[in-house]
Amino acid sequence: MAWTEFAPMVAAIIVAIVAAYTDATRGKVYNWLTAPAFALGFVINGICHGAHGLVIAAEGAGLAIGLLLVLSLLGRLVGGGDAKLIIALGALLGPVLLLRALAIGAIAGGIWAVAVMLARGRVAQELAALGRSVIVRIWGGCRMDAYASSSSRLPYAVPLACGVVICVLAQTGVIPT
Repeated sequence: MAWTEFAPMVAAIIVAIVAAYTDATRGKVYNWLTAPAFALGFVINGICHGAHGLVIAAEGAGLAIGLLLVLSLLGRLVGGGDAKLIIALGALLGPVLLLRALAIGAIAGGIWAVAVMLARGRVAQELAALGRSVIVRIWGGCRMDAYASSSSRLPYAVPLACGVVICVLAQTGVIPT
């Protein structure tokens, strides 16, 4: 694989790891990271792939925005910093790798959430609360708000970073698929 194909992916890994660190330690994904990362997605893809690279960055960012808009119809499920991170990663990775990274990140986040519930001995309580919440929101027409829950907040940038790293390692052949 040529360095021109690898450069946007390396940048995405660095951005994702920094975001995971700040989200885990400070509970925030900062604009000082996401805004330059978004711009870098266009610059680095443009340099490495020319006009086609700009299209890849635009498609990745556009897909991220579209997915986040659809999710916003359900309510506030993703924080603003996480949303901006996903858009920036879309500009860096393009649409195909972004979808893979999001899917792997969702699986990693689900495993992490279950592990936390098991460690705290709160599986039954959390699942019951989730069930009640979904039922009330469906029949009551209320929008979901992941941040209004009494449950502990898990920093989503951490499993998302896992998704990005695993996706890139698989794409480059380091991890066989």
